[in-house]
Amino acid sequence: MLKHSRIDDPDRRNLILLAVIYLGFVSLGLPDAVLGVAWPRMRLDFVRPIESAGLLVTITTVCSIFSSVSYGYISARLSCGVILAVSGLLTMSAMFGYSASASWPLIILLTIPLGIGQGSVDAGLNSYVAKNYSSRHMNWLHCCWGIGATGAPLIMTSALGLGLSWRAGYAAIAAIQASFTTLFFMTLKLWPKEDIVSHSDEPANAGRCTPPKPKNFFRNAAAGCLFYFLYPGLEITTGLWGASLLIDVMNMPIKTAGLTISLFWGSLTAGRLITGAFLSRFADRAIVRGGLATAVVGILVLIFTKNPAVATIAFAVMGLGFAPVYPSMMHDTPRRVGKAFAERIISLQVGSAFTGVSILPALTGYVAARSSLAVIAPIMLCFAAATAFVHEISAAGAAEAAKNSVTEHSSCK
Repeated sequence: MLKHSRIDDPDRRNLILLAVIYLGFVSLGLPDAVLGVAWPRMRLDFVRPIESAGLLVTITTVCSIFSSVSYGYISARLSCGVILAVSGLLTMSAMFGYSASASWPLIILLTIPLGIGQGSVDAGLNSYVAKNYSSRHMNWLHCCWGIGATGAPLIMTSALGLGLSWRAGYAAIAAIQASFTTLFFMTLKLWPKEDIVSHSDEPANAGRCTPPKPKNFFRNAAAGCLFYFLYPGLEITTGLWGASLLIDVMNMPIKTAGLTISLFWGSLTAGRLITGAFLSRFADRAIVRGGLATAVVGILVLIFTKNPAVATIAFAVMGLGFAPVYPSMMHDTPRRVGKAFAERIISLQVGSAFTGVSILPALTGYVAARSSLAVIAPIMLCFAAATAFVHEISAAGAAEAAKNSVTEHSSCK
């Protein structure tokens, strides 16, 4: 256990707690990205069609929606730290179960606790950081998710490259999850029962009045939810089906394809680190536009190239483009809908994100299985274009919402 002298020092306590929060998002990223690399071998062992991976994603996401929507009820009774520790225990158990499973129905059953654990961590840590830390920390939080999403394919690729089964890759990831879960239980005392200290960029409003909804509130809220339905679906579609596209369409060796997907997640991680460190002075909407434009360039290259090396570069470009989109749009939510309503809308956006992840990758797999895996890249382009269009609808009404927020701040003293 941590020594009391360390825990009693507020600065040290906050620093250690922030590190635990970051590790929580690393643990969230590990299971998210590994299936795409493992699936080409998994489906052969279980004699499943290619689109069955979409079923696992759908089950995971439906369970995540349930746990994230339930987070408000659970958090009224348990601290965020307890929820993080229990969720880590659930995901660790699911990963160990994957590694030992000998039947497809058991894999499906194990996917349920995996989804429940992931949804709770996502909702809980996003909410906690949004309330207590700065936008820079929000970007770095999602950067930590990218660390997990980058490391998991590398672990799985290494296991396959050594001639081991995909089960060995899942066992290694489960062991890492076990170490994180142990740490989460050891540091439960670091979590405050109430939000005693605020580390956000702007002081919290001390007033208790509820201002009127800003102009264009419903349009901006709806556009934000639709944005989060589309964008995470695009991101996970890329990570899930990218390896299959490279292996089956471009004849890339499975080890190289796995490294390429790791490069994609690594580029996404680096991009979020850079955004938090150097680009926070730019407007969130400008960062989102630049990120989506960069990603579209990478997708277009992927569509028209037949060269595996160029395709690898395209995935790296897509990762850099995707990097700031999710956290920057999330951070822009108070400006679009008003600070008083931001937390409620953020919870709906997270639910929309899970819904998009449950539908769009599965839909992509269904279409690819009945036509050709070559359609994956054009489908990604359609998703990216739709995401950019919805973002512009939201941005068009954000100026009025920002003006209204001035009135909100002055009227709620």
